[in-house]
Amino acid sequence: MNDRLEELMDLYHDDELCEGLTSELSQLLMDSDEARKVFVADARFRGLIHLAVLERAMTDASQPRYAGHVPSWRQPKIVIGMALLTVAAVCLLMLSVMFNQENRVEHIATLISSEDAAWESDLPTSPGSTLGEGVLRLKSGVATIRFESGAEVVLSSPAQLELISDMKGKLVSGAAVVDVPESAIGFVVETPSAYAVDHGTRFTVRVRPDKGLAEFEVLEGEISVHHRAVDEPLKPGTDQVVSADAHGMVVRDLSEQDLDLSSGSSPQKEVVRIGTNGRAASVRRKGDRDWFSPKTLQVKSTPRQKWDRRIILSFDLAEVDLADVESARLRLNHVESEPAPNANLPVASTFLVYGMTNLSKNDWRTTDSWDDAPSVEDCNLLGQFVIPRSQKRGSVLFGSNSFFDYLGTRSGSVATFVLVQQAEDNVGKGRFRPHSFAGDAHPEAVGPRLEFSLR
Repeated sequence: MNDRLEELMDLYHDDELCEGLTSELSQLLMDSDEARKVFVADARFRGLIHLAVLERAMTDASQPRYAGHVPSWRQPKIVIGMALLTVAAVCLLMLSVMFNQENRVEHIATLISSEDAAWESDLPTSPGSTLGEGVLRLKSGVATIRFESGAEVVLSSPAQLELISDMKGKLVSGAAVVDVPESAIGFVVETPSAYAVDHGTRFTVRVRPDKGLAEFEVLEGEISVHHRAVDEPLKPGTDQVVSADAHGMVVRDLSEQDLDLSSGSSPQKEVVRIGTNGRAASVRRKGDRDWFSPKTLQVKSTPRQKWDRRIILSFDLAEVDLADVESARLRLNHVESEPAPNANLPVASTFLVYGMTNLSKNDWRTTDSWDDAPSVEDCNLLGQFVIPRSQKRGSVLFGSNSFFDYLGTRSGSVATFVLVQQAEDNVGKGRFRPHSFAGDAHPEAVGPRLEFSLR
């Protein structure tokens, strides 16, 4: 750095810095206390040289033996001007550096929303507050922080997030969903054991200080996970998790999430996944089937029932030998819904999963109307899952004993599920935003999947 700084300082004082080099010098001065000290000391030294020349010129001018023309560069007024200009330029540059530093520190991110949150933090905690460098400690609830780069972090309590810059944050504990648009590609999420560099994606990070463990899961796109003890970064797929501790990191399948990997001896299990092959649809009570996009599956419950929607999914189990299956679950990718007011939504919405038992409707079609499509009256309840209001996207995993038992009754045949929203969730008046899940034609997220862990 010293050689480069010296070169840039010489060009600066010779008035030969182009715009790009001026930015480079400014960045060096902003990033390093040592560089600023060197720059000021050099400017002071050059100023002293100018003053020495001034003193010599004034002495020479007062001596008769040097009668005659004094070169312009040695005339007192010119030398004084040079010295003053040097000092002024240094002051202006240093003021610019300090101004940029203050701006950088004062505004790194904005607290977008705070869902039933309780805080223990020195930073502002009111929604809409601008945030500088510091630590946010979320004791309860959910909060959304948007960095100036555009990266958005949805923090789930209890959690501690350190704001470092508009392109970097450190999750010390807790869980977060990170959404990185194109403007923030390269955004870094640090943890105590590893860090992830985002390449334009959505991913989750979980830090468990009690186990010294950090976990990274990709929801969409790609990330690279780095560790100081590992030469090459790991790039997990959408069905994998990277687990990192102080000693290293490993990639594992999502189905192994409950296994203890600390010993490194847990056996890996084979996972079989099947899709709907296009047999997935949303139906709306009011009709208008053409209104729906094949990219998303929507579910909604309203007080007047007029705009209710439900989801129907069918999976062919012919190629799955359930005798070899140890566990199973349904995976849905929650995606952002159409923009609409959601103030009347509950803090958390509950969704009910039914398994169809009315075999006369096995041949249902994706173009069926509300009355013709499979409904809850044709099914048995298998269980439920919950999505908080603050969660716009993410992977939903559903499984239960009833769910597994129902699959057993459909061995070698077709399993059909009906998904509805709990009716009492949406109370009050107004337009309610539907919850959307990725369909088979979604451009970014994977459509519905059944996942089987084999013995």
